[in-house]
Amino acid sequence: MQAKDGTIEVKSGNVFVEDPEGAGRYPQIKAGKFVNIYVDGELIEDEQVVFSDSEIRIEKTGRKAVKNFNISVEEKGLKAFLKLDIQPELKIEIKDLPPSNSADVEGFIKEKNYPEISQSEISIFLLKNKIRYGIKKDIIREIVNKKKERQVSHC
Repeated sequence: MQAKDGTIEVKSGNVFVEDPEGAGRYPQIKAGKFVNIYVDGELIEDEQVVFSDSEIRIEKTGRKAVKNFNISVEEKGLKAFLKLDIQPELKIEIKDLPPSNSADVEGFIKEKNYPEISQSEISIFLLKNKIRYGIKKDIIREIVNKKKERQVSHC
C-alpha cells in the first residue's frame, strides 16, 4: 500500500477531513485570527492532529459594538471635553482552505457596523453631567455623522 497523507479542507465554515493511507501523515488543524477551534468538544491551543471522525467546530471571535462616553472638566468648570470611544461590531467570515495536510484556519472582517449615536443621546449625557451651557451643537452633529473618537469643547 502506498503512503498518502490525509487532508483537511475548510469550505463555507465547515471542516472536511480525510484520513491518510498507509504510512501517510494525519492532517493537522490550527486556529488563526478571529477564530477558536474545538476538537471533540475541547478548545485547542496549538496545532492538533485530527481524524475523519473528529468533531470539529469553528467559532468566530468577532467583537460587539462599543460606545463609551466620558467627560472631563477643566479650568474650574469653565471648559468641558466630551470624548466618545466608538468601536464597530466586527462581522467575521471564515476563509475557505483547499485540501492540504495542514490547515491554519482564519477569519476575516467581512463588515464593520458602527453603533448608532443620536444628538439626543449626547445631550442627555451632557445634562446628566451638569453640562448645560455653551454646547456646540454643530460639533455634536458632526460627531453623530462621523462616528469616530473625538473631543468636543464646551465653554
